[in-house]
Amino acid sequence: MAFILRCGRLFISQLEIEFHAAKSGHNSFSESSEEKKPLTEEEKKEQLRRLEEKMRQKRQEREEAEKKEALEREKLRIRSGKEMVAAKKKQVHLH
Repeated sequence: MAFILRCGRLFISQLEIEFHAAKSGHNSFSESSEEKKPLTEEEKKEQLRRLEEKMRQKRQEREEAEKKEALEREKLRIRSGKEMVAAKKKQVHLH
């Protein structure tokens, strides 16, 4: 027995449905007599290639975000240092 979600995806187990529902927000499903056929070797390879590409893209996006954050932290550190120097000079001139 299989289950089909309103989005058209076919699932074999309740666990697959719960995972998909939690991930996507989809929650309307019904039982189906349709069977989920196993993936062919070509389909498995294509699915793996897409997954690896998605992981590569996420890693690249994360690295770019980290570089941007590091640059912003460095700018803030430089600005704080300049403000501290200016405050010390001002304090020296007041005394």
